[in-house]
Amino acid sequence: MRDPVRPVNTRDTEESGTPFTMTPIDFGPHTVHLLDAPEHRRIAAARLFWRVDNPSDARYAIALDWALGRSRRLDSLGAQWSVESHLGSIAVAVAAPSELIWDAVDECRRAIVEPPLERSLFDRARSIRRAGAARSERRPVDAARRHVRAMHFHPESNVIDHPDGSARAIENLTADDARQAIAALETRHAWNLIGVGLTHGESEDWLCSLPSVKQSEPSSVARPDRAKPRSTLHEPRCTQDLLAVAAVVHLEDAERFAVAHIVCHGLAGWSGAAWHRHFREELGAAYEMESEVICARHGSEAIAMTRIVTSVDPRRSAEIARIAESDIARIAHLPREQWEIHRKQFARSLDTQVRDAEKLLSWISPFIQAGMSAASFERFLGIVFQSFPGAIHSHLEAFARQASMIRMTSMEDSQ
Repeated sequence: MRDPVRPVNTRDTEESGTPFTMTPIDFGPHTVHLLDAPEHRRIAAARLFWRVDNPSDARYAIALDWALGRSRRLDSLGAQWSVESHLGSIAVAVAAPSELIWDAVDECRRAIVEPPLERSLFDRARSIRRAGAARSERRPVDAARRHVRAMHFHPESNVIDHPDGSARAIENLTADDARQAIAALETRHAWNLIGVGLTHGESEDWLCSLPSVKQSEPSSVARPDRAKPRSTLHEPRCTQDLLAVAAVVHLEDAERFAVAHIVCHGLAGWSGAAWHRHFREELGAAYEMESEVICARHGSEAIAMTRIVTSVDPRRSAEIARIAESDIARIAHLPREQWEIHRKQFARSLDTQVRDAEKLLSWISPFIQAGMSAASFERFLGIVFQSFPGAIHSHLEAFARQASMIRMTSMEDSQ
């Protein structure tokens, strides 16, 4: 086992600081990322994940739901678990009291490697996943997210875009399909763990107990030409219009990655954000706004996206789209002091979030699973919690140039 990478320690920041450290540990193909802080001593959380060729294949999620759903010991440990599909990986998240977290992790692993047999539990797992896929296919927010990914990347970059992840395909999956997926995870893919509130020694013991595997690398995806499309989608099932503004950022470009977080947060990520004040309070034309940075595909890029859901009258969405496009075009011309306010607000929001073990794990795991290095993450935190880089306006200009606008409307006339 090689020496762990130097821990990322953010306790000594200028402002509130994020009071946790991150330590990656490698053992052959298997890895552990430890996230630790005093606030996480009572409840710990862990995420087991595997990098797979096609996480869109619903067999993985259904198989893991089936395997873990039969474990009564997880209930007796007071553990909560869930299965999530991410770009390039499939994951099991589990939370438990700190003194029982390793028992819960071991029980997850035991349930996964022992073939499930109960057909009734398979039928239940498949029905739940099918219902979730059907809801996602109808949700405007999910449709916008899929469209943003499809514009910049391969359509298979989202679980519902791939035929294996559609509600119709899930209905046709069999128990044998799920068993084959479980066997593939155990024999072909490395075990990876991201843990909050776990110890270094116990993590090394866990790594040493794992079997050797023949690692399967994720399939490569051709990089398309970059464009800046603006599109209007007619979706008659939408009950409200939706506007999404999105830009692609590289996970290893820590400065632009941080700027993307802060731009989205400053526009729509909190109650004092610019678009909250203007569209909701002043114009009364929107009732819901949010921002997010989501992984785009394994090992390369993420998408920074902010979304606005307009009021019942869809005719206001065209007005909001024009204003939003103008705002994006001039973000680089706003004074540095204004962006410092947004940066500090985002730092406070993130600092509050990471003090909860499960929230910290939920926020950071997709980026680790997508291949973001500890060094890039350290640089990202330094920008968020200390100061913007000197070239802040060049990063803002790059965001504005790359930003795409997608408007989803229930109206026939796209305007």
